Amino acid sequence: MKKALLILHLLLPLLVFGQTFPDNVLESDCNRPILGSAWEIQLLESSTGDDVASYSPVMVGDIDGNGVTDIVVAKYNGNNYRSREINVYSGSDLSLQHSFTVPDTIYLSNGPYAIGRYPKADGTMQGAIFTHCYDKRIRAYSINGTLLNVSDQPTSCDGMVSLADFNGDGYPEVYAGSDIFDAATLHWLCSGPNNGNKGLSYRGTPAYSNGVYHHTYYAMSLAYNALGDDTQELICGNTIYNVNIVSRTNPSQNSITVNKTITPPNGCSQDGHTCIADFDLDGETEILVIRDDTNDQIVDNTYFYAYKPSNGQILFEKPHRCASSSYVFIGSIDTDPYPEIVLLENQPNGSTEKIFCWRYVPQSGLQTVWSQNHNDRSGQTAMTLFDFNQDNIMELVYRDNNNLRIINASGKSHVTGNDTIRPYNIYTRTMAAGTGCEYPIVADINGDGIAEIVATGLLDQHFNYDIGYGNIHVFGSPSWGSARPVWNQYMYHVTNVNENLTIPTFCYNAATVFTAPDGTVRRPYNNFLQQAGYIDQYGEPYNPGGLTEVGINGSGCTAFVFHGVTYNESGSFQQLVEASNGCDTLYNIEVSIGGTVTYEWWQQACNAYTWNGVTYATPGDYTQEFVAPDGCDSIVTMHLSFDLYPESIPAIYGPTEVYVSTDLILGEFHYSINPVGLAEHYEWELDGADWTMDTMGTACTLTIYHPGTATLRVRAWNGCGFSEQEIVIHAGFFDINDFQTISAALYPNPAHDKVTIEAESIVRIKLYNLQGQCVWDYPVNQADHVELPLPFLPPSLYLVEIQTAYGIARTKLKTEPL
Repeated sequence: MKKALLILHLLLPLLVFGQTFPDNVLESDCNRPILGSAWEIQLLESSTGDDVASYSPVMVGDIDGNGVTDIVVAKYNGNNYRSREINVYSGSDLSLQHSFTVPDTIYLSNGPYAIGRYPKADGTMQGAIFTHCYDKRIRAYSINGTLLNVSDQPTSCDGMVSLADFNGDGYPEVYAGSDIFDAATLHWLCSGPNNGNKGLSYRGTPAYSNGVYHHTYYAMSLAYNALGDDTQELICGNTIYNVNIVSRTNPSQNSITVNKTITPPNGCSQDGHTCIADFDLDGETEILVIRDDTNDQIVDNTYFYAYKPSNGQILFEKPHRCASSSYVFIGSIDTDPYPEIVLLENQPNGSTEKIFCWRYVPQSGLQTVWSQNHNDRSGQTAMTLFDFNQDNIMELVYRDNNNLRIINASGKSHVTGNDTIRPYNIYTRTMAAGTGCEYPIVADINGDGIAEIVATGLLDQHFNYDIGYGNIHVFGSPSWGSARPVWNQYMYHVTNVNENLTIPTFCYNAATVFTAPDGTVRRPYNNFLQQAGYIDQYGEPYNPGGLTEVGINGSGCTAFVFHGVTYNESGSFQQLVEASNGCDTLYNIEVSIGGTVTYEWWQQACNAYTWNGVTYATPGDYTQEFVAPDGCDSIVTMHLSFDLYPESIPAIYGPTEVYVSTDLILGEFHYSINPVGLAEHYEWELDGADWTMDTMGTACTLTIYHPGTATLRVRAWNGCGFSEQEIVIHAGFFDINDFQTISAALYPNPAHDKVTIEAESIVRIKLYNLQGQCVWDYPVNQADHVELPLPFLPPSLYLVEIQTAYGIARTKLKTEPL
């Protein structure tokens, strides 16, 4: 097994043709190869104490500059989405380093804190945790809880606190909404108009405290160079502000002025949450706005639209009917070059809630790529993205009420590469968590040069409504790519913070295209809420490496030769092998010389394995002896293990005879299988009909809008192959003809305990529910008058089919409780 040695190397921004790249673009002699399977994932560390708020966003970075990444998270303070305490943990072992109280409560679901470093008057750097509290003051704390500064003015709204260097002078600012303060002193510098946009939209599950819910707007504004003029603007929904800061001590010399305000789509009000991406791939970054006018107890339209900052053109718009939504992430999750937009919806009263994935393509507009059900109670948790196995396709990282999941939404199986695969879980770990607007993050928190996932909750426990607390948990794999060691604010983008928590003095264009000598085109920054690894100047994933240490055994009759070095006696040796790419390897060699030479090796197979003419059909340790002419015989031991095929799938559960209707039947039918032993993931396929399919592991939902016949097939996969099962589904059309051809009567309607049906020569009566399923099949011996008892039917609307000797009539029946 390989063991990576920690090598100290300085990561500096790469300067190519006069252009300074973000600090994850590196030039190094050593590109560490990724070995093994990326999906052999382990729990690396967990904090202790069960006192972390699971709905608290997690921030990471080296706050005090000691070379160790720090983890910042709020302490649990009851299920009211509020906290007055902040904990700081060490990224190396999750030990609690500091815990301190803030003088006024912070509301956890609105991204209330950010971390960064700024220069002090004496030239040294100060690390700080910035909090946005209920009194609308921003406070700065050192890593140990020392209060550094309090803003000299309150902000004009609740909302996310973020960092930027608007004027590029090396002294960053902190902002919330349209209010900007000096990060080093928290002196107020400037604000937008009192009645102007602030990046506001309803956001977050309302916090219950002191007998009332906290229903309000939250600001999610964004600093970005949207106009390409080498300075950062402040973007607040559909308004772009010019920011002019010339003095850190005299606010009268500073100003925020409106550059342009875009007319929102019909029905959508001003302002909104803000994020950015180049959706049409024309090299200009567009602004995506999310606006909801009501709190999450009211179902109405949440508006999503994107506009071009250069001319105000609305690229696409989509009203989505829901109670509220999560903050979106943007990134490339499949092989299509256009970025995807993914979000969760919140629907009230137990209604089905979905994750939606949209994509804008210039020729066809905004399209739904896929949707699938989720089980997050708040319906507002966000997701993050990362390319764990460095195939240039991002995986989704999501923690809901019950599980931490890594999701493959690329449309292709990560095992077979087959197409038409719905999103499915590559990795799942049970984790109970109350949810708000938080998300798991990806970062290198322990300095091993490899990405880790950081999430909060109660590990291996199931959710109940009282859980809002837990621990910090860190997951990883030695076969993952590298990641930056920082995630400093809720509205995170790779280009808005350096790895050492300082703030860039320039704003790198997220739409920048990297072109390799072979013509390969990459857009590594065309995303939002996505962590980055390291890349070279062509955008190719890059893993800065160093010395790798490997242990091996060697033997021979008279000598053992390894990489040109001859060993003539037994013993322990070290040999350094230098590589042309700078990735040197230190081999620890155990040498045995003379006598019988022994070897051992490990072999995996899916079934029988043949070695040297002998077939082995069961796993175990097998030894063969080889006789050499020189008398130096060999004894070789093979450790054989089998990766068995998945067990068989006995049945697919769900209706095979269904009906659809243009106006009544919902057309949503559910299918499932029992978990299959030895299966790693599941694939569902539908052949023969153009119906919509949503899948999640062992479950599948079909939305059937028109009649037809199709085969539903499921496969249970692992590395050896698959087992499969299928069923044939017939969907008929239920036509409501209201007795137009056959004389019949049905009364009373609505009915309570029974209903009377009259028609000439009735031979059979069938009742269907609104899912198109037959709930009662009642044969009749050619009667003209039939009374049906109804106590067994739950109150609902049913479709009645009356079969007679002369034809069929269909109508509606409503049942009500007694």
